[in-house]
Amino acid sequence: MKNLLIQSGLFLSILLASFASMANEQEEIYQVTLTALDSVCEDCAKYGEAVLTLKVNHCNVQRTRENLINQVSQSQIYAVLMSLNSFDSELADNMVLALDATPQCGSEEMWLESAIANYAKNYQIKEPVIKGNKYATDL
Repeated sequence: MKNLLIQSGLFLSILLASFASMANEQEEIYQVTLTALDSVCEDCAKYGEAVLTLKVNHCNVQRTRENLINQVSQSQIYAVLMSLNSFDSELADNMVLALDATPQCGSEEMWLESAIANYAKNYQIKEPVIKGNKYATDL
């Protein structure tokens, strides 16, 4: 029985070490991907990582290469941040703060609507016009 416990403990130690090694490898792959994206487009990397960080912090999404690529290629939030950034990076940075304050993990569209309303309230601008998938704010 004692021998079985020792073997089980050894097995669990090896298993945990392999998981730690896999996590480190995934982090390295993520960092290489982020660095490559940053070398091509700094703002793409900045806002791709921002969206992923929001989802990691609020929506139980893991920080992986695949999830970063998914945010950059498919996220409505990322597209809005990049659009705002093209006008004024401070607008985009403040929207990240508004998104962080109003998480809606079930729907990016609802998350954006909540964040836009939060942004309008906190920065004392007119209520944004939201129609379907189109967002515009009268500043």
